[in-house]
Amino acid sequence: MLQRTARLNPLVYSFLTGTLAAEFRGLTIRYQLLWARETAV
Repeated sequence: MLQRTARLNPLVYSFLTGTLAAEFRGLTIRYQLLWARETAV
């Protein structure tokens, strides 16, 4: 399904994957900040 979408519209596919990657990166950073705050106290 995703591969077919990529073949049809690589721009949409790259946008989707890029958004997911950015979302994941934001989550990891938020988690690391939370963890640092917890361990600092």
